Amino acid sequence: MTNKKKLWIIAAAVLIFAALAAGAVLLQNTLLSAGGESGSSLIPSGLDLTSSSSLSSSSEDASENNADSSVTSSADQSSASSSQGSISQSSSTSSQQQSVSSAASSAVSKPEPQGTVNFTFRDTISGKTVFSGAVACPMDGATAGNLTREILDRNTVGGKTGNYSITGAGPTIYFEMIAGLRQFGAGPNSGWIFGIKRAGESSYTRSNVGAGSVTLYPGDSIEWRYMANGL
Repeated sequence: MTNKKKLWIIAAAVLIFAALAAGAVLLQNTLLSAGGESGSSLIPSGLDLTSSSSLSSSSEDASENNADSSVTSSADQSSASSSQGSISQSSSTSSQQQSVSSAASSAVSKPEPQGTVNFTFRDTISGKTVFSGAVACPMDGATAGNLTREILDRNTVGGKTGNYSITGAGPTIYFEMIAGLRQFGAGPNSGWIFGIKRAGESSYTRSNVGAGSVTLYPGDSIEWRYMANGL
């Protein structure tokens, strides 16, 4: 190839390159102009940028949400405190009720105040004291008949416990035998009689009524005597 042809080829290539460059510049300007006029964004799709106003709004929403959470938390804490207070009050009320119940139970189970009545059983024929002791008696008293039966049931009198026999009941109770010593056992008029010594007195007074009709009180004393001529 001659030098002249090479020069023509190089010149043609330069012209083509220049034309392409001019066309690219023109195309870019056209696109920029079109974008500015239409107001469309040249930001590539898929890239999400948030404006300052959106960020501000989101921050305010977050603050409100935090405030709501604080209010809710405070309400929950208040509710929890109220529940705990109710539980404590209920526990205290339950404890008070248990204390009242315990006190009532103690009052019910507490025995009534009482004292004792002293007893002596004597065989005046032989001159021996068969038994001597005391039995509990309520403060409002009890009949001589009931207390005599109780002390004979609880103690060994005349060799064995409950060594007696009676007739009648209540006001008409009559002790026909005590400690093996029976009515009419020592003669047609023999039998058991009793005398009472009230608290503060110094001597016994023979009762003119049956044991079931006499009321004894704490501090009193009663003496049963088996006599050959006691009827």
